[in-house]
Amino acid sequence: MHPLLTLLAAQLKQFEQESHVYPRFAGSTKTAERRASVDTVHQHVFVACGIQPPLGQHQADMAQAMTQQARQLSALVTNLLDMARLQNGSVNLRKDWQSSQEVIGSSIRAAQHALLGRVVQTDVSADLPLVEFDAVLMERVLVNLLENAAKYGAAPIVVKASVTPDKLVLSIRDHGPGLPAQMVGREAELFDKFTRGNAESATPGVGLGLAICKAVVEAHRGQISAANAVGGGAEFKVVLPRHAPPVLE
Repeated sequence: MHPLLTLLAAQLKQFEQESHVYPRFAGSTKTAERRASVDTVHQHVFVACGIQPPLGQHQADMAQAMTQQARQLSALVTNLLDMARLQNGSVNLRKDWQSSQEVIGSSIRAAQHALLGRVVQTDVSADLPLVEFDAVLMERVLVNLLENAAKYGAAPIVVKASVTPDKLVLSIRDHGPGLPAQMVGREAELFDKFTRGNAESATPGVGLGLAICKAVVEAHRGQISAANAVGGGAEFKVVLPRHAPPVLE
């Protein structure tokens, strides 16, 4: 193996072995420092992919796997930091009148690294009115739900948006096996911190993505829920309050 890859692989292995204790330090400087370290390794792996002479196929495959590993660890630490900020009230909503279509589109683009080519269909009316919410945080919610569908479900993934006179309803549905049997009737627990629907799953994660979704949605005075979809798959639904946008003169 190339010496640089050997060094980076050892660092990633250490970070992964330590990851089980990250939740103890959520919101601390240790967590922020660890994210910086993981991001640095990620950047070095990217640089290693372009070294000369070019990496052999085995080394290139290893570098790609290390890139994915670093991305997963970085996402874990980011989730811990975000969860800590949401819990201590240090996140201020920057609400403005937003296009739901645009936020859905940007969320799908942002989730491409997790979707890995899976088909995402949208069912969004072109004439949806503007809705007041924090676009950055709501994009995070949708990205987390898309990543969840990609991890545990199957294509096609369907994103829908509709409105009632006083609500915006967003849903993300996959066509996989649905919610784990042990969570049926206990769907609300999926949104608790450090809860995973299938604790024995080999899919990486510590159960923070859905908890962050819940915290963001509730900060908007909305609701989030999960259920098995009719016809198979799991469906996650976000409901946000809305009122008529201001009339532009």
